[in-house]
Amino acid sequence: MKLKTVNHIQLEIVTVIDTPSHLEKEEIASFIFNNQKEIKESKEDVFRCIEFAFGQFKHSGGFVVLARDTQKMNNPVVGCAVVNQTTMVGYVSENILVYLTTHGDYKEREINKSLLEQTLHFAKGNIDVLVNLNNENKSLLSEYGFTHSYHLYRINRN
Repeated sequence: MKLKTVNHIQLEIVTVIDTPSHLEKEEIASFIFNNQKEIKESKEDVFRCIEFAFGQFKHSGGFVVLARDTQKMNNPVVGCAVVNQTTMVGYVSENILVYLTTHGDYKEREINKSLLEQTLHFAKGNIDVLVNLNNENKSLLSEYGFTHSYHLYRINRN
C-alpha cells in the first residue's frame, strides 16, 4: 500500500496481502544486510525475518515499511523498517521492530523518522525494539516515547 511521497521518497507498507515475490524479499534483505551498522547478521537471518513478517511460517506475521527514491531508476529501497508480530499480549509486546535502516546517503533526510512514524501508525499493540548500545536510533526512539526497560542477555548456541 503506497503512502505519502516527500522529496521524491515514496513510503509504502508491504504485508502478506501484497504477496511479495522472492525477488522483492531478496531486494529488502540485501538492502538491510548491506546497510547494517552495529551488528552484522547473516543475510539468511535477515531474509528469514522478512519471511516471518510476510507470514511464511506458522503463527507468523508482520509488515515492512519501505522508503524508495522515485528519482532514481527502478526506485531503489533507501530505507526500511521490518516488524514481526509476536502473537503474544501483555507479557511480551505484540510487535518487535527488528530493523530500522536507512542508506548512508539518505541519513540527512529523516527517513528513519518517517519509517518509525508509519510503523507506529500501522502496528497494533505494543512494540519492542532491540538496539545496540551505540545505535544511532536511540534518541529517535526516545523522542517517540520508547523507554529503556530491560537489558537483554543472550546465549548463542550455534
